[in-house]
Amino acid sequence: MRKLSQEEYKKVLLSILTRIDTVCRENGLRYMLAYGTLLGAVRHKGFIPWDDDVDIVMFPEDYVKLREILNSEDFGLVFLDPVSCPSTIFPFGKICDNSTIINEGEYKHVEGYGAFIDVFPLTYISDNPVVQKKISKKYRNIERIIQHSALINYGKTNSVCRNISKILAFYFSKLFNTQILCRKVYDFFFSMNNIVTNHVCVLWGAVYNVDLFNEIIDMEFEGQCFAVPAKYDEVLKVNFGDYMKLPPEEERVNKHDIECYSKN
Repeated sequence: MRKLSQEEYKKVLLSILTRIDTVCRENGLRYMLAYGTLLGAVRHKGFIPWDDDVDIVMFPEDYVKLREILNSEDFGLVFLDPVSCPSTIFPFGKICDNSTIINEGEYKHVEGYGAFIDVFPLTYISDNPVVQKKISKKYRNIERIIQHSALINYGKTNSVCRNISKILAFYFSKLFNTQILCRKVYDFFFSMNNIVTNHVCVLWGAVYNVDLFNEIIDMEFEGQCFAVPAKYDEVLKVNFGDYMKLPPEEERVNKHDIECYSKN
């Protein structure tokens, strides 16, 4: 196996995104660039220079259909989530390139885990702000438990106090089964789609007015065109506030501890 450089890794991600785009357009499925990927498209017309991941969002019905298509036909991709891969340590989807293998820092290895794009289902959530905050708080806490329970070790730092905190969180999380928690989170958020409301959310993340995602347009990303919300300005303001303002130079660092290897 050969370790990929950051630029090679980005090329693989772009290849994954291109294949997803093709499958979605051919099958009438809706997807949209999200989070830092959407910000990169708007502000940089591609990857944020110091970032190397890709996120998309999909409505649940399109998410499920895409999973079925990718896992039943040969696109060189595998769609991992708690339904298709019970051993996953993530409560959302990851579309992986099957010619690569990922080593993600101190986390447990997942079979089939290669260079990936994160796929987040947009699910309906109550219009009541109090309920929204309650759900978000509860599942953010569960997300932290999932993260710690998926670690191989707690990861030492130079701070004694932080080490104690990390040790306590690490061993407390071992009281829970990562895969069971992932499936419960996944099932809960999908169950919320039984009631249509005026708001949607992405797991424990931000809450949006659903009309922000009703219309899709194409936007340039790394010299190609991909789908984004037509109201991308409002979406990005929810996520980042003044999103066109660059962060301080000391914050322009890659925060992902990922190593990707080619199987060839």
